Amino acid sequence: MRLAALTAVIVCAIGPALAGPPADAAHLLVGYSFDDEKTETGPDTFAVYQAARGTVGLSTTFRLSGWRSVELRDVAGDGDFPELQGSFPRRDEGTLYAHFAFLTTAERQEFNVALAGPRRFANVKDGIAFRLQARGGILYHHSNSMPKRLFPIRGFVWYVVDVAYRVDTGTYDLVIREEGTATPVVARRDQPNASREPRSAVELFSFIGDPGTDESEVDYFVDDVVLSADRPVNLAPFAAPGRRRLFVDAWLETVRQAGRAPGCPRATGPEDFGYSMDDLRRLAREAGADLMTALRALPHGAGRRIAKPAALGALAAGLEPVFDWQRGCDALAAGKAQEALAAFEEAARARPAGRVYHLSAIAALARLDRFSEAEARLDVLDASARGDPRLGLAAAMIGLERPDLERLADGKDEGLAEEFFFVLLYRKTWTDAARFADRMAERARGLGRPDDLWVEHAGDAAFLIGNDAAARTAYETALAARPGDRLLLTKLSDVAWRLGDTRLERQYRERVFGSLEKSDR
Repeated sequence: MRLAALTAVIVCAIGPALAGPPADAAHLLVGYSFDDEKTETGPDTFAVYQAARGTVGLSTTFRLSGWRSVELRDVAGDGDFPELQGSFPRRDEGTLYAHFAFLTTAERQEFNVALAGPRRFANVKDGIAFRLQARGGILYHHSNSMPKRLFPIRGFVWYVVDVAYRVDTGTYDLVIREEGTATPVVARRDQPNASREPRSAVELFSFIGDPGTDESEVDYFVDDVVLSADRPVNLAPFAAPGRRRLFVDAWLETVRQAGRAPGCPRATGPEDFGYSMDDLRRLAREAGADLMTALRALPHGAGRRIAKPAALGALAAGLEPVFDWQRGCDALAAGKAQEALAAFEEAARARPAGRVYHLSAIAALARLDRFSEAEARLDVLDASARGDPRLGLAAAMIGLERPDLERLADGKDEGLAEEFFFVLLYRKTWTDAARFADRMAERARGLGRPDDLWVEHAGDAAFLIGNDAAARTAYETALAARPGDRLLLTKLSDVAWRLGDTRLERQYRERVFGSLEKSDR
């Protein structure tokens, strides 16, 4: 069953979540019982980590409902731990209802279950919000920055857990029932979250073995995982198993956005401006505002105006780099590239991690014919953000500013050649782009240079044309030169899906996100 699909239907013998309302389809974030023939992994579903000798897999041995559950087996001293990790749309406010069941065959061995936010599994705000830990035969929950004893665990017994986590207050209700009993073994109300921090966001759940001492030999099972929200969540349908958008769609959407609002690239979220959620909360708190006010002050799409500083009061001072960026975008749209560059540079100095400032500066530098500086900026970004479609668009923007690009793009300068390739993609002359990439790959081979980048580019153009078989061949050739390249594996997964080869699509996708394979245990 596809995780996070709003239309998912969960058949649970244990009934609705006891700590909150039923998980109806309109509010469902996550739902799966592991009984479908194919349990899909992917960027919008979950990832499986079977590091060292630990394993994660589907099992028919123990299950609470249906036919299968997930089994996690840890091995002591192997230097790692198995993990089933899932994602869902980030919850920055309201209430999250979580429901799952677990059974252990070794009650004295350690395992952990957690709900966490963008700072992952650290005991800080936006880190771990809720954590259960089984250790030494006792189940604990981590509340108010410390583990607190709940009850002794019995082996080979299903425990059904319901959590109602209130993001705004940073508190939760916890109800745990033992299989076959009506009275809860645990019923705790208004418990502080793990870090004792209000407004601690959540977007991940995790089932693991022992992440600390590496002494656990646990073998435990998980079933009937359901997460729901207190209000409807609109998600796009899946384009392929585990993914809401193929990589070529991401490129096309980037080009469409650029066409609607020429100049600055589209911003994708707070991190694009150099702010973490914790940064925004701190700024809002210091200004006597709330998080939603800070979030609404950020542009969420190309061309969208942000709130005027006067309307934000004291909060505006902390968001000055964002206003500098908007000022630069206005100047760039008005043809004042030098003024725009100065504004982007000022924003980047204040928030160096803000990628959108650097992408915008590249556009301004290209307008000023300072091409070598623009290319140097792009090379720095490419080293840390491979796969961001805006990088290809930035290369096209540099190339479009060159009056003699077609004459210069003869293959002698690979940087110029790549700009020309992305200009062809931007213009949607995909057949010309494919032929150019083929020529560049042939030229590289003739000079004894690596050709895998140009072979990959040829595959990109072929995929956009709709020649999926040629794209697959190109990507497989490039992958032979760069084994394990996650972006190439993702592209191969997408092209296999379009070819209707579901077996190969799954094979490539699971090399990136892991897999759950049916076992007889």
